[in-house]
Amino acid sequence: MVSYLRFSNRTQRATVIGLCLVAVLGIIACLASVVLSGTKTGAVLSLMVTAGPVLLYAAIVAPILFPFSLYATVTPFDTLLTVPGSPFGTVTKMLGIATAAAMLFYMIRTKTGVQPPWAAILWLIFYLWVTSTLWWAIDTTPSFPLLSISWSLLGLFLVTSMFRVNGSTLRTAARAVLIGGVVAALYGVYFFHSGGNLAHTGGRLWIQSDDAQINPDHFANSLLLPASLALVGALWSTRTRSRVLYIGMLLLILIAVALTGARSAMLGFGAISLFLLIKDRHRFQLGAVLGAGGLLGVAAAGPFLISRFSTALSTGGAGRLSIWNTGWAAFKQYWLFGAGFGNFPLAYDKFYLLVFTAIDPHFDRASHNMLLRAGVETGIIGLAMLIIAWVQTFRMLSPIPEGDYRYPLRLAVQGAIIGLFVSGMFADIMITKYVWLAFMLAVMTYNAAPASLRQKFSPVVSAEVAARA
Repeated sequence: MVSYLRFSNRTQRATVIGLCLVAVLGIIACLASVVLSGTKTGAVLSLMVTAGPVLLYAAIVAPILFPFSLYATVTPFDTLLTVPGSPFGTVTKMLGIATAAAMLFYMIRTKTGVQPPWAAILWLIFYLWVTSTLWWAIDTTPSFPLLSISWSLLGLFLVTSMFRVNGSTLRTAARAVLIGGVVAALYGVYFFHSGGNLAHTGGRLWIQSDDAQINPDHFANSLLLPASLALVGALWSTRTRSRVLYIGMLLLILIAVALTGARSAMLGFGAISLFLLIKDRHRFQLGAVLGAGGLLGVAAAGPFLISRFSTALSTGGAGRLSIWNTGWAAFKQYWLFGAGFGNFPLAYDKFYLLVFTAIDPHFDRASHNMLLRAGVETGIIGLAMLIIAWVQTFRMLSPIPEGDYRYPLRLAVQGAIIGLFVSGMFADIMITKYVWLAFMLAVMTYNAAPASLRQKFSPVVSAEVAARA
């Protein structure tokens, strides 16, 4: 039975209610300070004074509750939460650093932790190779900013892969991801119907605030994991009230995805649905839910979606076919060791005038395909490492049997990994937080297993760790 939204006992329920009350008081203080002083700084200070001690205590005793849950909740809004003048860039990055620090402190304080699975080791090896490509890169200038982002995401993932969780904390993490997706979808639908700059975005949902914005493709992709959680929740819930709630969440998320017009995310959700049709025994219920979602999506943005897909061939997927053709020529030149991390646009420009394309994609373009980018920038060696790491991250959860309480979450996370991989064929997603959030939820699901089972799944877990559990 899926219980993302249920609290396991009264103590946990009281704790969450208390934290919610503190958060509400903080928001009230925040609004009061804005009214009185008219400054955002005063709002932040009021919020820190009100909720700071409680949040610090939560970070010490329950880092999954805070700050990880808040990190997961705001991930869809990542590029919108910029902090001008801050070395961290975004609020989400600050929360990620806080999450890693809180988890490390908790593991040291409680002397707990597990050895990471093979998937984490493979991702570490891949990024060590990625870093080594700087020795022969065309230009290292674009490499360092991307490396900083990549290693910060990998670092948080590695810390999470060593953090021991139980059923309660695993539900908390899944609940935070789902709530974040629902809140983002609700805001997206509201922003769209409020007429947020639609005249300049081709009718697509393109969330903007001051100088910050969220690319509609990435916004839709960030909703794939919450959509998969909601879909599996609807299929596995035994209570009618819970099933209706999950279906409502799923339909809201699908409406937001439809309004973005992101074809890659729609294909990604199609891959999730196909995976569940194959693996999940609730096929009749799944068909009914997907049918309702499809009808609602057509009702919400039917003509717009038809237009988006009908013009895909005539525009070459918004120029993607032309970019891939030129990128393929660059790959044949740099196939062994690559052109260097972050250097796809430079390698692309070298062959731009040498390759005939039916549609002019212009100079200095992103790859719009994570495999093509990996091949051009890191060579066939890096490309093979990337594919193996993705496959192992997916297969890491495969031994979880249907009788295990984590089985529904296994289906949801594996479906999301497949969906994100499919969407990655049309977008550069490897340095996005929503991809690594899915990986983190995967290792949390893995680490929630009894240590005796982990010993069967992974050759790197020690007997000492197994005995302690």
